[in-house]
Amino acid sequence: MTIEEATDWAVGVDIDIPTAARMCDYALGGSRNFAADREAVRRAKDAFSNIEMVARSNRGFLHRALRHLVAEAASLSSSTSDPGYPPHGRQRSRDQVQEPEAAGTVPPAPLRADAPEDVTLTTKPTLAR
Repeated sequence: MTIEEATDWAVGVDIDIPTAARMCDYALGGSRNFAADREAVRRAKDAFSNIEMVARSNRGFLHRALRHLVAEAASLSSSTSDPGYPPHGRQRSRDQVQEPEAAGTVPPAPLRADAPEDVTLTTKPTLAR
């Protein structure tokens, strides 16, 4: 192991044993690989000369699969307005969110039991958050 190869991301990694992930990284021109990985790729090229093309094809497939899954998840989340579970906190109806002034309005009650009926509240009720 050289000083250049001993990076902080490789703490606890046995750099003398090649791994498929680091071999693929080397085949794609990456920098997170070690001598054992590079040697394993060189030996694999003797038996299978198109290893770089296979690595690029695999990377392209993974990108396409991920884009498909993200798009599918986005369409599923936007196609249903009711997720099937209650929201966090207090549940408010759509009308309360669109017109908060109309939500929860009740006729003003007297402040005290002996207060006259014409006494009204001076503050507007607010929604609990």
